[in-house]
Amino acid sequence: MDAVVAVTGFDPAEDIRGGKYSAATGATKILRRRGLADVEAALASLFPPISPLMAQRGDAGVVRRDGVLSCGFICDRGFAVKDERGLSFLPQTEIKSAFKVG
Repeated sequence: MDAVVAVTGFDPAEDIRGGKYSAATGATKILRRRGLADVEAALASLFPPISPLMAQRGDAGVVRRDGVLSCGFICDRGFAVKDERGLSFLPQTEIKSAFKVG
């Protein structure tokens, strides 16, 4: 969500940051308590959906890798996503769903 803050100046996750969770399972529990199934649903609750191939720099998206959804954003090197593997840059064709942020 840091990319969202950089593009919009708004932090949609401000109230759940700051030590409220330390792993993906904790974040998932917080989302579910708010009625959101996963990170994809969280993004959909905040931003309009767009075609992954129409996403532009600063837009957010979700990719499924090894059965796990991860949130990322479009940058000059492709789709940047940080997960258990570290920071990766993927082609836009791997984005499952995308959302217009800016």
